[in-house]
Amino acid sequence: LKSKDEIHIIFKDDGKGFDLEKASLNKGSGLGLGNIFSRLDVVDGTYKFISNEGKGAECDIIIPLK
Repeated sequence: LKSKDEIHIIFKDDGKGFDLEKASLNKGSGLGLGNIFSRLDVVDGTYKFISNEGKGAECDIIIPLK
């Protein structure tokens, strides 16, 4: 979704899910979450990430347009 002030990205996965803390701390996990989070910092973006093992994952990302 795009408005005049921001881009809002939502993605959902109904897969097996994962423990976000473990995945974020484990650099070799292959998930690339640290890379995503650091790039959002550069553009003053925000994110809300919800994941539960066995229940999939959901992420809402908001990037302000300057």
